[in-house]
Amino acid sequence: MNKHEHAMIGRRSMLLTVTVLLLCIAVGSLRYYTLVTQTVYEESVSHLRELLHQTGTVLNGFVEHNMTYLHMRSISIQEIDEDEDIQQYLEKAKEETGYTRFYFLSREGDYITPDGETGNLSLQGSLADQIENNKDFIMKAVRPGQPQLLVFISPRGHGSYRGFSYDAIALAYDNASMVKEVD
Repeated sequence: MNKHEHAMIGRRSMLLTVTVLLLCIAVGSLRYYTLVTQTVYEESVSHLRELLHQTGTVLNGFVEHNMTYLHMRSISIQEIDEDEDIQQYLEKAKEETGYTRFYFLSREGDYITPDGETGNLSLQGSLADQIENNKDFIMKAVRPGQPQLLVFISPRGHGSYRGFSYDAIALAYDNASMVKEVD
C-alpha cells in the first residue's frame, strides 16, 4: 500500500467515525427529545387533573353553600312581614354571599326583586317541572341586554311579596360575581 491509499483509508475511517458519531448524537437527541416531551406531557396532564379536581371541589362547595343559604333565607323571609325589612335582610345577605340578584320566582319564570323590579328571567329549561319536584336546582338565565346569569333556585319558598305570588326564591350570579366568589 502506498501513502495515497493509506490516506484514503484514513479519510474513509475518519468519515465513517464522524458519520457514526453524528448518527449516535442524532439518535440520542431524538430519544432525549422523546423522553422530555413524554415527561412534560405526563406532568401537564397530572397538573390539569389536579386543577380540575380542585376546581370541581370548589364549585361543589359553592353550590352547596348557596343552596344551604337559600334554604335558610326561605324560612327567614317567610317570617318577615314588612317589605322594607325583607329588603334590608336581603341586602345584608348580598354582602355576605356576593350574589348579583335575588329573585322571587313564579312557575312561569316571572320574577320580582326585593326592590320591586319585575320581568321574566327566560330560564333555559322547564321551571314548572323543576318546582313540581320540590328539589333545588340550577339554571342559566338570559335577559335581553344583560349578562348571562347562573341562577340557584329553591322551590321551598312559597308566598307573596308586594302582591306577587311566588313559587321559589333564587340567587343569581353573573360571571364576574361568580368568579369573585369562587376565587
